[in-house]
Amino acid sequence: MITLFRKPDCWYCNDIEEELKELVIAHRVINIEEAAADINKNYSDIPLPFIEDDGKIISGFEEMQRYLEELKKFVSLWRKYQTDACYTDDEGNTC
Repeated sequence: MITLFRKPDCWYCNDIEEELKELVIAHRVINIEEAAADINKNYSDIPLPFIEDDGKIISGFEEMQRYLEELKKFVSLWRKYQTDACYTDDEGNTC
């Protein structure tokens, strides 16, 4: 599960959250200031905002931008090949 940890007053976090919504993938958003104390303690040394994806931490503006671009490509390919539709590859072959 993709989890975005953020502060409520972070404009950049709003952009990240919107991108995740537009991808229409399962994710959750945790406002770190409202989260339980054990969550705050476990992630207190990581600068906000950050994303946790299957145990991997993605933090920092450039790293998060790279992650989101890779995620967009992955989701696009996944949806392309996971449908019942026929497709044509670069060589003109069809399903």
